[in-house]
Amino acid sequence: MSNAKPAMSHKVSLDLNQHREALIAVLQDVVARPEISRDDLDRLGRTHARRDGRKIFSRDELIRAYRAFAGTGGLPPYDPAVLER
Repeated sequence: MSNAKPAMSHKVSLDLNQHREALIAVLQDVVARPEISRDDLDRLGRTHARRDGRKIFSRDELIRAYRAFAGTGGLPPYDPAVLER
């Protein structure tokens, strides 16, 4: 039998509050641009630096942040149509 530990099968969740300012800035840009492409979204993510050294927020992180911060910090109230883009 091996004593090797199994690889972690999950990622550590992003602390939304730690990155609140950058996330809200990205989300404000996304909400303001209804025809945003994936490339445009990636560019926006790179323009707002993360504090942990990674260059971009994942789509899942942006969705979590939108659900958490909608209606605050200058963002309009939650609108499911924004996530469908």
